[in-house]
Amino acid sequence: MKITSSYVCGLFALSFLFFGCSKSQEQSYDSYETFAANLVVQTSETCGLQCTTLKKEFRYVAYVAEKIYCYWDEKQALYKVDFKKSAEEFEARISDKTTETEYFLLLVKWASLFRDGHVNAMVKDDLSEVEFYDVSVRFEVLAPGTDHEKLIVSRTGSTVKNLKVGTVVTKIQGKNWTEYAVEAEKFSSGSTLQMRRRSVGNNIFRVLLEQEGAKPFMVEGQYNGKTVTEVVSRSLSLYDGAELADPPETTGIEMIKTAILENNIGYLRLDGFGGTQMEKLL
Repeated sequence: MKITSSYVCGLFALSFLFFGCSKSQEQSYDSYETFAANLVVQTSETCGLQCTTLKKEFRYVAYVAEKIYCYWDEKQALYKVDFKKSAEEFEARISDKTTETEYFLLLVKWASLFRDGHVNAMVKDDLSEVEFYDVSVRFEVLAPGTDHEKLIVSRTGSTVKNLKVGTVVTKIQGKNWTEYAVEAEKFSSGSTLQMRRRSVGNNIFRVLLEQEGAKPFMVEGQYNGKTVTEVVSRSLSLYDGAELADPPETTGIEMIKTAILENNIGYLRLDGFGGTQMEKLL
C-alpha cells in the first residue's frame, strides 16, 4: 500500500483517516491485511472477533499516523500529548458493545488530538453499515474563541416549532451550553482555537449522541427577550445501498455572501471555492 500526501489512508469497516501531509512525497508500507495478519489481539469476555478486528484496524490507524504524519513530534511537544499512549487508551474503549457509530466517533476524537484541520476521520463510500441520525436544528457559534461567544440557532426544520433562527441558546438538557462545548471541542481537529470553537455548534450533536444515544434532548434559549424551549428529536436515516447521485453542478454563487453593514462597512463571506464560475465571480 502506497501512502502519499494525497492518499486517503485505510480500508476500515466504517471509516478512514485523511492526513494532509506526509514525511516524504511517497513511502511504501505493508498493507493493512499484512499488518493485521501479523498482529495478535487477544479475545476476552468483553472483546470477541468483531471487537478484535476493530482494535486491529484502530492500531493500524495509529501506526500509519506515526509513520507518515509530518508533524508527529512537533505536535506532541507543542500540546504535551503522547500519541502512542493516547492510542492505547482509545483502543481500550473498544469492546463487543461498540457500535459502528461509536467507533466512528472514537476515530473523530483520535483525529482531533492532532489539532490539524487536514487530519480528519471520514465515512467511506459504502454507507451500508452506517446509521445517520438527522437533527432538525443547527447551531452556530458567534465570536468563536473570544470571551463573548454565543451559541445561536442558525437553521430549523419543519418539525421545530418554538426555536427560531437567531435564538440564543442558553441550556441543553438543563446544563449551560458551554459545558457541552468543552466536550464538543474534542471532536474538532482545527489548528487554531477559533477553528475548533467554530465547529462546536455541530459537534454538540456528536457529544449528545455519544453520551445519550439517539434520544430527544431539551434546548432552552432566548428569543426577542422571551424564554423558549423545545424538545428536539433525532430521526434515523438508513442508506439503502443505492449509488449516490453526484450533486448538481453550480456556479458557486451560493458560496458567496455580501452585505453592507452599519457605518457603510462592506461584508464579504466565502464559504468555499467550488463551482464552475468561481474565478469570474471573485
